[in-house]
Amino acid sequence: MMGEKNMEPQENIWHLPVGCTHEVAASAALLSFVGGAGDFDHKGRVRCPKDYGGQIKGAIKNVGSALTQENCSLADIIRVKAFVQLSDEVGEAEVTEMLLEVLPDYPAPVISIVPVEIQPFPDQKVQIQVIAMRGWREQECQFVESPLDLAGAKTNPTVTRVLRAGEVIATSNRTADHFSVGIKGEMSGEDQSHAIMTSLNSDLESVCHAPGFDENGRLLSGHYP
Repeated sequence: MMGEKNMEPQENIWHLPVGCTHEVAASAALLSFVGGAGDFDHKGRVRCPKDYGGQIKGAIKNVGSALTQENCSLADIIRVKAFVQLSDEVGEAEVTEMLLEVLPDYPAPVISIVPVEIQPFPDQKVQIQVIAMRGWREQECQFVESPLDLAGAKTNPTVTRVLRAGEVIATSNRTADHFSVGIKGEMSGEDQSHAIMTSLNSDLESVCHAPGFDENGRLLSGHYP
């Protein structure tokens, strides 16, 4: 948490390039939230203006420092949403791979990439939001992994599609691009919606019908996942 309005930025915490102080993280019960993290230093300057990998590493480092203030760490992240200005050289698969390199694994948190045309601040390529749940790796969890298979991608990293920790469930975003491999011609809007919802339903069923849960996905008495 930052201090009172108009106080000097703290050198041990990143800061958005705005003229007032702001919160970098907040918590509600076991969940902690970080929003708008980028590759900023304590004065709001982007440290790696033209380097996607550098900005992702810097943004995740800043996420970690923000989570520390909420008694969490990177290991507690359950979901990552990255808003990214993609390019011809750096697409969704490449950004996902860069994130996986700097995040805890097995299971990795659920990652969703959201392409954007612009970012809030100059030189910013990446903006990251996370949800963390304290201590979830110390308990039993359910998850589904698979290769990220995108048409035209040069790499296909293995990602966590859905993750359940206790009563918290996170799923990755889905678009038609995630289902276009091996399909001839363009998918209609109806076919796209059907493919996406079928995939989401399948993943949710796989973690909601796991041992210790009833047919409605509720935790059974005496089970502590």
